[in-house]
Amino acid sequence: MSAADDLIALLAAQAPPGLIEVSLHASGDAALAAAIASAAASAVVTMQHPATPIDGALRALSPYCYRCPIGLTYPSCEIACLDSLATILRDHSGAAVVVEPAAEIAGGMITAPPGHLRRVRELCDAAGASLIADERTTGGGRSGFLWAVTRDGIAPDVLVAGRGIAPGIGATLSKEAIPGGSAGDAAVTDALSHLRRVTHGTFLGEARRKASNLTDALTTLAGHPRVGDVRVRGLLAGIELVEDKESKEPLDAAPFAARIPHATAAGNTLIIAPPLDIDDAAIDAIARAIVAALL
Repeated sequence: MSAADDLIALLAAQAPPGLIEVSLHASGDAALAAAIASAAASAVVTMQHPATPIDGALRALSPYCYRCPIGLTYPSCEIACLDSLATILRDHSGAAVVVEPAAEIAGGMITAPPGHLRRVRELCDAAGASLIADERTTGGGRSGFLWAVTRDGIAPDVLVAGRGIAPGIGATLSKEAIPGGSAGDAAVTDALSHLRRVTHGTFLGEARRKASNLTDALTTLAGHPRVGDVRVRGLLAGIELVEDKESKEPLDAAPFAARIPHATAAGNTLIIAPPLDIDDAAIDAIARAIVAALL
């Protein structure tokens, strides 16, 4: 078999339950476009801060607990922000809902509370809507699991993978066949090597242990006067910066990100994305670098 055939077979073997069809694409963006096109949906729905804005898409409220869009508090809110999605789906039966299971990274690493994704699945089922999991960044082990949906115990109708498994390649894992595209030989080889590595032995278990250490290291920053919120999903974290805790006025993260290992900025949030094989000492160094940068 070719490397592409081997990659397809490995993805199929590691797919969430029910996702029996695998297609390769030239990029994660191409894979997402193919997933949306294949849904032939009456409407496309995203949350407020999608990784890729989709022309004409409707937007449901994001589960942004730190700055709740409806002024409530979890868990007493009972995830009432999802009422907006329920309303959209009542008006657009047969829609396709695109969600990022781990976090809306582009919006500042907005992480959903427990139960949110399962409720999205239930709303889609009730409305006859397709659920597309956008795991272009998180698929491949970034969340501590090969696929972030595993953490919530749900299976989407389509899972989209991309740069999380290798640059320059995309994949769709789906219930129904989706036409594929072309993926470069080097990207296929890189993706195959990465997936073999992370699915072998205890690699993902170690990634979850390191994620727990990262959570412990970063949550110690919660008391810092410039840290509004700390949000972690696996080896991916967001530190939301504020001028002061009471006003929650955003503080631009860009000047600080350049001084912190594995950090980028999304508005007022430091996005921390270390390599999956980072060692414990380097995790501690990230937290110390953040403190030093915020002085």
